[in-house]
Amino acid sequence: MNDSVPFNLVQYIEKYNEIWSLSGNILISQGGTVLFKKSFGKANFENNVDNTLKTKFYIGSISKQFAAALTLILYEEGKISLCESVRKYMPLLPRSYQTINIHHLLTHSSGIPDYYECVIDFEKYHDKIPYTNDEFLELYKNKPLDFEVGNNWKYSNSGWHLLGMILEKITDQPFEECMHNRIFDPLEMTDTGYDIYRSIIPFKANGYVVEGDILKCAPFYDMGKLSCSGGIYSTTADLLKWDNALYEERLLSKSSLQLMFRKYLDKYGYGWFIDTRNNKTRFFHSGRVEGYRSRIIRYPETKHSIIYLSNIDAEIDWLQDIESILFGGDYRLPYKPQKVQVDEKTLYELLGEYKSMSGKLERTFTFSKENDRYYFKWNSNPKFEVYPISNHCFRPVNWIDMTHEFRREGSDIWLYEYKKNS
Repeated sequence: MNDSVPFNLVQYIEKYNEIWSLSGNILISQGGTVLFKKSFGKANFENNVDNTLKTKFYIGSISKQFAAALTLILYEEGKISLCESVRKYMPLLPRSYQTINIHHLLTHSSGIPDYYECVIDFEKYHDKIPYTNDEFLELYKNKPLDFEVGNNWKYSNSGWHLLGMILEKITDQPFEECMHNRIFDPLEMTDTGYDIYRSIIPFKANGYVVEGDILKCAPFYDMGKLSCSGGIYSTTADLLKWDNALYEERLLSKSSLQLMFRKYLDKYGYGWFIDTRNNKTRFFHSGRVEGYRSRIIRYPETKHSIIYLSNIDAEIDWLQDIESILFGGDYRLPYKPQKVQVDEKTLYELLGEYKSMSGKLERTFTFSKENDRYYFKWNSNPKFEVYPISNHCFRPVNWIDMTHEFRREGSDIWLYEYKKNS
């Protein structure tokens, strides 16, 4: 490792925090040796409680890799087949599920629609209700499949919820109890667990969201139903134990790890995305629960790992620069881009109402100008002010570090999956 790496990490992260006010914990390691770890911001803004290295955060979809590990443990013991129909384990599932197997659930190739998209008013209503697993299954199981089983890839939290139910049936244990017995306890992950409805979790950070230009408490969300797909809370130190255990083959055999980290459809393994960055293989996954963001990044060839847990629901793409620092790539110190003058003709073309072309088609976006100020508004959320850094790129005026870039495809104008109305 280059001798300047530790200094560069400190310089970059401290500068970033100075501009954008981080709230969360970051840990960077190589081969189990910690290169950098620090807490930033508040675990509770109302009571002025700082984040510490003991603070626990929801990790969202990073939870999926733990469920994948439990599945592979049971597979090694001959208690589950990756290729058998899910109806073998749950015969009352719809006939359309007959060709879906465990491998399809693990790789988002089942075609089961994501409950965030197929259940009407899910985020307004259903995500707040402490459903039983059977009750929650009824919300999505009879929806048409999104595609022919195994022939495509689409992220599906529903598929992982179903996997959790199957694992409970096989082990005859509540999912969270089985995870403690088979993974958390053996690895001494004493600050990791599942949020059971209304339970008190010591040292857990409150979650926050930015609405308009204001930081607010995250809306209530019942975490119990997310158990397999996104229900874990943890710390950076516990996730380092998990990271080390994967390298040391403490839970899974080499053949099972090969199954977990093999690229299937859309560069997804079993609970991990897999790609190449900095000329090296990279395993990674992000997590999001309202009020929380997380990411774990692993480079198996050099055993570098980056773990970031935050209790503010904001983008964390700046971690790409941390990767560049580790491997001698190009990066620049954080800065806040300056406002530029926008071409009036271009601006006129961008202003207006947009509609989502994927997932929930009722989702909307509005770009407006009022008294020489520019505003973004998604759905029914409060509008927030943005400023231009180029003719097609805009950034929030507040401390959220994110660039929104419009693009033109033929005669159509897009922002992400939103297309401007004709």
